[in-house]
Amino acid sequence: MEVKQIPEQTINRDLLEVIANQLVVVIQRYQLLRYKELQNAREQAFNRLMRQLLAGSSLNDFFVYAVTELQHGLRADQIYIGRCLRENTWNLQWGYLSDGGKIECLEIELDGVRPDISSALTRGEILHLDYVHSLAPNFNVELGALYLPLQFQHRVWGCLIIVKGKKRWLVAEGIADIVAIAIYQQELKESEQKQRQELSLQNLHLEATLQAAETAKAAQNRFLASMSHEIRTPMNGVIGMAELLAETELTPQQQQFVETIGVCGRNLLHLINDILDLSKLEAGQTQLESMPFRIQTCVEEACHLIAVQCHQKNIEVFPYLDPNLPQAVEGDPTRLQQVLNNLASNAAKFTDRGAIHIRATLLAWEGEEAIVSFTVQDSGIGIRAEDISRLFKPFQQVDASTTRRYGGTGLGLSICQQLVELMGGRISLKSEFGKGFLACPSLLCPRQAPLQPIWKV
Repeated sequence: MEVKQIPEQTINRDLLEVIANQLVVVIQRYQLLRYKELQNAREQAFNRLMRQLLAGSSLNDFFVYAVTELQHGLRADQIYIGRCLRENTWNLQWGYLSDGGKIECLEIELDGVRPDISSALTRGEILHLDYVHSLAPNFNVELGALYLPLQFQHRVWGCLIIVKGKKRWLVAEGIADIVAIAIYQQELKESEQKQRQELSLQNLHLEATLQAAETAKAAQNRFLASMSHEIRTPMNGVIGMAELLAETELTPQQQQFVETIGVCGRNLLHLINDILDLSKLEAGQTQLESMPFRIQTCVEEACHLIAVQCHQKNIEVFPYLDPNLPQAVEGDPTRLQQVLNNLASNAAKFTDRGAIHIRATLLAWEGEEAIVSFTVQDSGIGIRAEDISRLFKPFQQVDASTTRRYGGTGLGLSICQQLVELMGGRISLKSEFGKGFLACPSLLCPRQAPLQPIWKV
């Protein structure tokens, strides 16, 4: 059997291919091990710095730790941490120089940073410039400078500059990530502190403004109360003299003049009393009494007050008392009477036909306290629903024509609301234009033993 002899040249080529393939495998394994080593070094450095960050280290202390990690891992000649101040302006805050062998706080402001470097870092690009160059007019960088953007939350907060260090970029990128987080956290703290300071200044300004307004309002209320009291005293004298003069022998024309004086005087006195009540309520000087009284009496008095005016207009008045109401309750009958009289007077003033209903209804019991709803309903002109909220504001009426036709100052409902709330209740209003008006104050009235009549037969 004949044996073919393989050329030596072919054997050498195949052997070289096998060796080359083995070398490729070895190199790939080495690169993989190297990558894992760098990845592990990156994670360890990241974790060490994260622990420092979570421990609450100040930003400057954290920068020292970061530069130390970089120097330990990269053995660079120079390391800088810069923060972006504004476009093409950086601040090199911390750095390491191999000449001095220590980490220093630099605080070097670089104005006029090269636009190409600044723009590339702003876009999040990593730069490796292997030549001597000027970063800014006042700062030169030697060979082999690596620029790493400090990027977090889609924003570049600064950069790391590493000069002549080992090309362990993966480790450097991990440290850059945690430094960016630290700067972002510091920015949040500074922004929060600034907002708190601004808010504190605003609060101080608001408090001073509020105090000045309260002082001015208190002075106004004291003035109104004092002037109302001073005017009311002589006005009572004018009304009294007019009543005495009306009882003397007068001509019909003189009698008409005297009656006009009396009517105008009483209207003015009513206005003065409203202003005095409002000023006392707003100044917190109104004091409530507490005594037993009958709800029936208050409802009847309100009906009697408007009886003559309603008779002249041919308007009927219907009182209603819930039979389940307690015979007597405890509270301030004078203030309750003032509220019912005011609501009844408004109903009589703004109603030209139909009827007025004044009701007292028991809603519920809470222990020994009765929840009583008082209702004054008329069939007068009414108002639009959107205008109801304006009625509780002092000196406010729906429109000027109301004042010209019906008179009044717009104080009544404001006083009623404040009195009802002072007595621990609430008041609601309902109305529809042209279909009447309904006012419903509700109060919590403690039950009292039935009152005994004053006179016994």
